[in-house]
Amino acid sequence: MARKIAVLRIQQHRFDEAQTWSDRSIELLEQTQLDEHERLRQLVQIRYYQGEILFKTGKYEQAKILFQEALNYAQSINWRRAIFCTQNWLADIAIKQGRLDEAERLLIEGLRVAEANRDKSRTAYCQHSLSSLAKAQGNLVEARSWAIAALRNFESLGMLPEVEETEILLQALNAGVLDNS
Repeated sequence: MARKIAVLRIQQHRFDEAQTWSDRSIELLEQTQLDEHERLRQLVQIRYYQGEILFKTGKYEQAKILFQEALNYAQSINWRRAIFCTQNWLADIAIKQGRLDEAERLLIEGLRVAEANRDKSRTAYCQHSLSSLAKAQGNLVEARSWAIAALRNFESLGMLPEVEETEILLQALNAGVLDNS
């Protein structure tokens, strides 16, 4: 429950409270007797959301450490969806840090897997990140195309926070396209 409250606080952009609830979820996990597989699943999720908090507050290097830890745990239990979700965040960090080739490799692989699994949510997240990548590469037309595709998927899934975030990205891209024409 503490982890779910942390996720809600992330969605509400109340990051200090999200961190408090995330810390509480670690404390509770340490007090709970779980088999190793379930303990690792819980750790993947907690580290993932802690990484998201750090990313959204601009602490990219710290976020990278937590996402890498989540990725390692997910790989140890072969949790495929968590592996690709975490790699998407690592790609977003790589974009922010100017490591565009690394980001592209992670995102293309993630998109391929998401589409093969007909996972519309994962596809939308990859498309959103590919839009950010194209923008960082200076290709605003491609960035806009990826953002529109992501927006359509998020809308069809009713993912309202993601719809809002993608609409903001599109507005920025449209302004950039107009500025460059």
